[in-house]
Amino acid sequence: MTKNYDCVEYQRTIREKFWIEAGCTIEGLKKLFDEKSKNNEILNRLIERQEKAK
Repeated sequence: MTKNYDCVEYQRTIREKFWIEAGCTIEGLKKLFDEKSKNNEILNRLIERQEKAK
């Protein structure tokens, strides 16, 4: 069986990109995730759907 795709390496690469984009700080990472979640269309739709259900 040949290994074509390494999901662990892919995950590490994504985490490293986020870390660098966040300025290599925990505070920066929190801000980055907050910004990305505000602009996430799927998340916004789910939140809107939950509010309508109430």
